[in-house]
Amino acid sequence: MARQKMTCKMYLTIDGEKVLWYEVDEDGNVTWYLPKEITEPIKKKMLDNISKCISNNFM
Repeated sequence: MARQKMTCKMYLTIDGEKVLWYEVDEDGNVTWYLPKEITEPIKKKMLDNISKCISNNFM
């Protein structure tokens, strides 16, 4: 019996609706589902939040 490949799926909540952003399979292949115009501002905000958290924890 063949086993299915494992995948990791990342969803964003946009206007209260979960939308598939991207998925990564066990071989490291990434499939993107949303255009960059939508995701670039979100990625920047996420990175800014991560930076703030790291800064706050090490000061």
